[in-house]
Amino acid sequence: MASPDYSHHFSIHNLPYGIASSSTHPTPQCATRLNNTVIFLGDLQRDSFFSAIPDLPALVFEEATLNRYAALPKRVHHHVREILQSVLASKGVDGLPERSRENVETVKMHLPIEIPNFTDFSCSLNHVQNAGRAILNNPTPPPGFFHFPIGYTGRASSVVVSGTRIVRPRGHIRDRTKAKPNPTSPNGESEREEPNDDVIYGPSRALDYELELGFVVGVPVDAHQGLEAKDAEEYLFGVVVVNDWSARDIQSLEMVPLGPLNGKSFNTTISPWIVTFEALAPFRAFEG
Repeated sequence: MASPDYSHHFSIHNLPYGIASSSTHPTPQCATRLNNTVIFLGDLQRDSFFSAIPDLPALVFEEATLNRYAALPKRVHHHVREILQSVLASKGVDGLPERSRENVETVKMHLPIEIPNFTDFSCSLNHVQNAGRAILNNPTPPPGFFHFPIGYTGRASSVVVSGTRIVRPRGHIRDRTKAKPNPTSPNGESEREEPNDDVIYGPSRALDYELELGFVVGVPVDAHQGLEAKDAEEYLFGVVVVNDWSARDIQSLEMVPLGPLNGKSFNTTISPWIVTFEALAPFRAFEG
């Protein structure tokens, strides 16, 4: 079966960033994409394609993650995007060296950034109510929800790029596969049966994922540095699509009284392409 064609998502107005390799580019490096063509930015930088940008560090696009590039000032990101768009608008991909471009079908995509930490937030009242209903059978929001963002710190080492095989986790769950007689009835026999809440160890029977949006922090924030919401965008590099995998039966047992542990720590997948805020700017609906 042919792969779905997502080329229309990768127009000249997008130009996202990722980390790619191929048979002719065995070492992963920074890349962007136009339609179905992956463009290796390390090759372009070696050819002095970005020589007009004095603040662009040497060999930054040859690194195997986007972390160092993402931490650069936004004016540098804008200048790189401006140069790429100018050449691609006038000459298309033929305006780039042939060795710097490959069809997406021949390219392997990697995790685009090294992730030292990530936080999962409840994004709305509906979200937190639905999560409470699904996990704890209680839709009541936590007391702090109306005062500050509700979130938890995830296991950063579990984040993988989209397409990675997910292994069904094992853990402690309530065994509700069988019912047991109502113990209050005579001789233990009754037409009404109680659920069996014995705790067993085994593979999750309630595996799912939530489709979420991930915000990539480019400029580091010191652990003891305060940051106001109005200033956050200066520190953000772009967004990724996130599949937040959850073993709900494992999670529901371990979340009383603490937060999620093994039910949420086995894998989180993110898209290989980071879409920049500059690409999203025309779709801004309001000013914060």
